[in-house]
Amino acid sequence: MPEIDQYVIRRVLAEPPSQSGEKIAINLSGQSIGRSDLCEFIKTALHQSKVEPSRVIFEITETVFIKNLERAHLLVTELQKIGCTFFLDDFGAGFSSLSYMRNLPVDAVKIDGAFLKNIESNPVDFALLQSINEIAHLLGKRTVAEHVNSESIQQLLEEIGIDYGQGYYLGRPEPHGSLTEVGQS
Repeated sequence: MPEIDQYVIRRVLAEPPSQSGEKIAINLSGQSIGRSDLCEFIKTALHQSKVEPSRVIFEITETVFIKNLERAHLLVTELQKIGCTFFLDDFGAGFSSLSYMRNLPVDAVKIDGAFLKNIESNPVDFALLQSINEIAHLLGKRTVAEHVNSESIQQLLEEIGIDYGQGYYLGRPEPHGSLTEVGQS
């Protein structure tokens, strides 16, 4: 696959669309993402082709990105620096948490504490948590937030509509385990 990806990259960049504003989209395989030499290969191919990096869109599927997180992150950030654009392809398919949430017959979704870490100061984290809660509720599932460690976080969870919480603010871990309704502490 890496050889095929390299062939496609060279071929597409050698014959870009005639319209100067048109974008060029290229899918990258998981096998190529896993290679340490891909970034340099792409930079060289772009330089040799004289195609402006701002015209090039690389598509990486969600599952490939997740399986090669460190290398994919490095590739994306390095090529974005020179002007390339990246699309997350097939988001919500395959191994996606959203796909699991939709398709698995569970009653509740426990939201990892990493999503709560910055909800007080980061509007994106707050919106992500709010969206996860809304989707779970639309699917008829209850939500449980982990790592509820302060009153301010508990109040934000109430505002969002999270059903239950676990964390030191709500109570110490117990052998039999317990959930606390977010509005009940």
